[in-house]
Amino acid sequence: YPKIVIDYNRRPLVSDYDSYFRISIDYNLVARNKNLSRKIKFLKDHKIMEVKFFRRIPLWFHRIIQKYNLRRVSISKFVVGMKFLRYAEDLT
Repeated sequence: YPKIVIDYNRRPLVSDYDSYFRISIDYNLVARNKNLSRKIKFLKDHKIMEVKFFRRIPLWFHRIIQKYNLRRVSISKFVVGMKFLRYAEDLT
């Protein structure tokens, strides 16, 4: 049975010129326990950007990544929510 529920807002951005390139931005992340009695906002000062593309990132977007010194980071909203609700702990 599920232990937690993850809620968030998502802003999808789809290119009019390249249907294989999409960005979604997730924000206002909230973790709730299974009976919804406990609610914790997490990663409050962060937004998660997910970039989807076919074969390669368009050159114009690659330039944006370089200009703003963005870096790739893997994250699981579910795992982070589990940590904040203390259903899991970081063993590193």
